[in-house]
Amino acid sequence: AAKAKKGAAADDFENSILARLTAEQQQRSVDEEFANDVTILFCGGKRSGKTSLVDRFISPTKDEKDIPKPTVALDYKFARYAAEASTSKVLAHIYDLGGDESND
Repeated sequence: AAKAKKGAAADDFENSILARLTAEQQQRSVDEEFANDVTILFCGGKRSGKTSLVDRFISPTKDEKDIPKPTVALDYKFARYAAEASTSKVLAHIYDLGGDESND
């Protein structure tokens, strides 16, 4: 009889508004975890400044004399940003596609 009461209590909780709200909040947290992700792809001709743009985006105060190495194929970088008035952070996935033209 005690097991039947525990089973009934568990069923009552699973069907309760609190259980539904808890499940909805957990799902919302999972969905929002990736909601602030941004993916950026830079592509263009060889030596057109793609890597320089990426470097400026990530580090605006970078010295202009720093010359980036040519991108061989695909370069990946990431940056995290948080607005001052917000608790959420934005994660930027930045891809730099090399502009080397093949003559094959």
